[in-house]
Amino acid sequence: MTSDHETGGLSTSTTTYMLEVEKLRKFKANTDWFISKHPIEEKEKFIAAVKEFYDIDMTEEEYAQLLNVKKTAKSVYDLPNAFGRYVSSKALLGWTTFDHTGDPVPIFAFGPGAEHFTGWLDNTDVPRIIARLMGYPLTYPIQKEPIITGPVLY
Repeated sequence: MTSDHETGGLSTSTTTYMLEVEKLRKFKANTDWFISKHPIEEKEKFIAAVKEFYDIDMTEEEYAQLLNVKKTAKSVYDLPNAFGRYVSSKALLGWTTFDHTGDPVPIFAFGPGAEHFTGWLDNTDVPRIIARLMGYPLTYPIQKEPIITGPVLY
């Protein structure tokens, strides 16, 4: 089990070097799904749903800040990202980005052949190892990049 990239740059403590694990255990939904199912314009329902799904008592000021994000959004991701940061902050989690990062990701393997998935691997090695373990070669044509002799126009 692995992923093709890390996303978010998760920081497991903010300001206090603590993590609210018990708060995290009460979270019942991911924030993208939550925002897609709970219109922020329906104030009382939205605040009640935040309590139901995250056990967070949202203040009027916090609600107003999120509503302002919705009103001034330049992207469909602005509100879900802001809500994600809000919910995460309640458990003392932080994020450096909502995009891909260059951080390595773990790989977990169990059973026959698991010993081939150790140490640092390039992500392109994973399918080759799997294919080899299944008895199939995973080859591709190797193409050489052309040598550019003149000026490069972008």
